[in-house]
Amino acid sequence: HDPTMTALLTDPQWHQASILPDGSYDPQPNGCVADLDNDGMVGFSDLLALLAEWGCGGCASDLDGSGEVGFNDLLLMLAVWGPCLP
Repeated sequence: HDPTMTALLTDPQWHQASILPDGSYDPQPNGCVADLDNDGMVGFSDLLALLAEWGCGGCASDLDGSGEVGFNDLLLMLAVWGPCLP
């Protein structure tokens, strides 16, 4: 598995996740970084916003802070899909 993704997935500022022994993860969102429309959940409208900003540098959809919206941002969004927890 990608160590950069593992670091992002376990970063408490982003959200909390349990990394399982097989390298997969069990996401437990506690923030709403991927909730781009601020409706309290990560869903279809957030996905549309991310796709609209694909390749953009410095956009809100750059969830991993790489400087460009791309595949890792999509993976991070999908990892926390659903309602945000307080």
